Amino acid sequence: MKEAGLPDGVFNVIQGDKEAVDALLHHPDTAAISFVGSTPIAGRIYKTAAKHGKRCRPFGGAKNR
Repeated sequence: MKEAGLPDGVFNVIQGDKEAVDALLHHPDTAAISFVGSTPIAGRIYKTAAKHGKRCRPFGGAKNR
C-alpha cells in the first residue's frame, strides 16, 4: 500500500477476537469495517456497524481451510 502512495494509517489489517472487533465497531474514529468469516458473525458485525453509522463490507460464509 505504501508503494502505491497510500499514506500511513489509511489501510490497516487487524486480526483479533470479539474484543478487538467490538472495539473497532464502537470506536468513533473507525469509519469502515471489512470482515471475512462466518455468516452469523458477519451479520452481527454488519448490524452493529450500521447502528453506529459505519460503512461495512462483511463477507460471510468464509472458511479457513
